[in-house]
Amino acid sequence: MHNENRAILSLKQIRIIAAVARHRGFAVAATHLNMTQSVASRSIKAAEISLGIRLFQRGWGGAEPTALGEIVVQQSISALTKIQDVEAYIAAETGRQISIQSFLKWHHLVAIAAVTRFGGASKAAENIELKQPAISRAILAVSQYLDLPIFIRKRDGLTATPLAWQLTALYNELHKQFDILPQKLNGKTEGLVGRIAVGMLPFSGQDLVAKAFGKLTKQHPSLRLIAVSGNYAMLIQALHQGDIDCIMGMLRSPPPHDDLQEAYIYSEQYALIARKDHPCHQQTDNVTALQNQQWIGAPHGTPVREYLEMFFKNLNLTPPTQTCEIHSFTNAEQMIINSDSIAVLSYSQEKLANLHPELKSIGVKMPNAKNAIGLTFLASDIDSKPLAAFKHIIMQLTEDFA
Repeated sequence: MHNENRAILSLKQIRIIAAVARHRGFAVAATHLNMTQSVASRSIKAAEISLGIRLFQRGWGGAEPTALGEIVVQQSISALTKIQDVEAYIAAETGRQISIQSFLKWHHLVAIAAVTRFGGASKAAENIELKQPAISRAILAVSQYLDLPIFIRKRDGLTATPLAWQLTALYNELHKQFDILPQKLNGKTEGLVGRIAVGMLPFSGQDLVAKAFGKLTKQHPSLRLIAVSGNYAMLIQALHQGDIDCIMGMLRSPPPHDDLQEAYIYSEQYALIARKDHPCHQQTDNVTALQNQQWIGAPHGTPVREYLEMFFKNLNLTPPTQTCEIHSFTNAEQMIINSDSIAVLSYSQEKLANLHPELKSIGVKMPNAKNAIGLTFLASDIDSKPLAAFKHIIMQLTEDFA
C-alpha cells in the first residue's frame, strides 16, 4: 500500500466531473455542489492535467464530455454510486441520513483501510505514506463527522467495526477502479479520437447522417458522435460557437459568411407532391389551379421556400399563401397524406422513385429543380480529421445516386 494514498483524481474532482456531465455546465453543477464556478473550473482543469486529456468541450446545449472524458464520467458516476451504497448502509444501521460525499477524502479512506488491515495506526504508518498522527486524525475526523465509532480499541490494538469494513471495501473498490483508469484511457484510442457534431437541416440528408454514424462507430469507436436538428440560422450560430462541427443539408452557394466553406455531396430535385388521390392530379396543365390549393411550406428564407416563390413569379403568378409551415420532412409528408394540402419537397432520385405509396408527384414541369446537398463548416476546420472522416463516409454512401 506504499503509494495507495496518491489517487489520480480526488474525490472532490470525481464529484465535480459527474455533476458537470449531469447538468451540462459548470455554473449549474457548481450551484448544485454548493461551490463557486471558479472552484469547479479549476478542479476540472487540474483533473485534465493529471489525466492528460480534455474532459469536456462546448457542445449543443452546454458542456459535454469528450470521447475519453466520457470514460472518466462513467467511472466517476460509478464511484459516487458506491459511496451512496455506504450512505445507505449507515442509514439502515442508524436510522439517520448522512451524506458523506462532500466530506470524504482519499486520506480518510486510506487511513481506515490501512488500520483495518494492519490492526493499528503505528503498524499502518509503516506501510503507507501517512504518519501515525495523520492516520489518527483522519480516523477521528470521520468518526466525529458520522458520530459513530470506526474502530474499537482493545489491548492488542484496534478492531475494525462493521462500518470500518464497509469503508475499507469502498476504498478497495475505488482504488482499483481509478488505478486502472490511465490504462483504460490509453487503450481507448482505436481510430480517431474527438468529436463530430452534425447539425441537420430539415428536408434533406438526415438519413445519410444516421448511416454515416453507423459506419463511424465501427471504424472509429473513440469518436464521439452527435446529431442535432435545427433551422439554418440556429445551426450557423451553433457552428460559430463551436457547439457543432458541420451542417448537413441544402447548400446556400455561396454561404452567408466569409469564414464558412461548403462541400458539395450530391444533388436532389424539387418535386410537387400531393396525396395520390388528390384532384390536382387531373389539373396538371393548369398551374393557376395549383395556386389556389392549400399549401404546406418550408420556413421563409429556406431554399425550398425560395424555389416555390420563384416558380410562381416566373409564371407571372403570385406565390400561394402557405397555410401550414412545417420544419420536418417526415411531418410534411404525413401532413400531405392526411390532408388536401400540396407541397414542394426535395428528393434524391432514389427516394423519388420509391415515394410513399400514399403520395404522388404532380405532373408539372419544374424548371431548374436541382438543388445541391452538402456540408457547411468553418473554413478553419478544413483540416479536421473527424470532419474529413465523416465527409468521406457520406461521399461513399451517396456514390450510388450522386
